[in-house]
Amino acid sequence: MIAPYSLDLRERAVGLVDEGASSLEVAEMLGVSDSWVRKMRLRREALGHLMPGWPPGKERKLTEAHEEEL
Repeated sequence: MIAPYSLDLRERAVGLVDEGASSLEVAEMLGVSDSWVRKMRLRREALGHLMPGWPPGKERKLTEAHEEEL
């Protein structure tokens, strides 16, 4: 699985947008996509933070103890 971008990068991207840069300009400066920059801005507005979410999917039913038994 690919690791999410760091919190530092997320904060820099949103900070640059807050300073007046467009999402396209920020994307070019930081080497990310402009849609990702927009998503980070919207994430902060909706959730109040920029922390990455959990990956999609169901929670594991097999506990570590059960896995060791197998």
